[in-house]
Amino acid sequence: MKKSILAASLIGLLIGCSQPYSDQESTPEPNTLRSARQGVAPIPGQYVVVLKEDAAIRGLGAQMKGKALGLLKKHGADEANLGYVYSNAIQGFSARLNPAQLRALSEDGAVAYIEEDYEVTIVQKGGKPGGGSTQPAQTTPWGITKVGGAGDGTGKTAWIIDTGIDLDHADLNVDQMRGMSVFTSGRDNTPDDGNGHGTHVAGTVAALNNNIGVVGVAAGATVVPVKVLSSSGSGSNSGVIAGVEYVATNAKPGDVANMSLGGGISSALDNAVLSAEGY
Repeated sequence: MKKSILAASLIGLLIGCSQPYSDQESTPEPNTLRSARQGVAPIPGQYVVVLKEDAAIRGLGAQMKGKALGLLKKHGADEANLGYVYSNAIQGFSARLNPAQLRALSEDGAVAYIEEDYEVTIVQKGGKPGGGSTQPAQTTPWGITKVGGAGDGTGKTAWIIDTGIDLDHADLNVDQMRGMSVFTSGRDNTPDDGNGHGTHVAGTVAALNNNIGVVGVAAGATVVPVKVLSSSGSGSNSGVIAGVEYVATNAKPGDVANMSLGGGISSALDNAVLSAEGY
């Protein structure tokens, strides 16, 4: 049964361009790839490989990883090249590839298309509404007023795909247990927010209707941190897709998700979001 989860607030979703390889087109030389958005450079040697749909392994991460490793080995790469694995929102994986491996994979019948991986960023640091040892009196942001004021979000869940969320924030109902980070090492290997932007977004969505900070549009809703951007506010298309994949796998009917990101257009990310809306 399908479940609608990514039904609202996918804001500012990746506004540039990347150029896919496709088995349905003539494949250019890898070293001739260029960004279609002036001034945006791809992450060197890093790609998102989208596979043709295989219903038998949809949602089965271990099987998809095995398939990804098999394809890499077949075309001269190994496990160290593998990045994220996607089995739900899309089917595929990210990987570091040299030109020969890239060309070989692009010509494999199991591959739908391959695109360059691009950096994703936030526009600016957001701040932490109502945070700190001294709590300010509650205010209602103009944007909340514009949409008719704060509603009661009790019992609702919003997945915040961003820089994480301040896990101890006094003005937010944060679900730490379901939170995740796509980063596997360093200080960002936690859903806690080291930047402030994700916490700011979470406040806009769901800050408690109490006596401090701001009040959110769905006041009191549970917010789940899905960290895809580092403390410096940057990440990658492949990491954002991993965040969407996580939400598609773990969210429940009626949940919503929010992304407020900027970067190059990614067909893989667009397809992941569209697919996740139906799960």
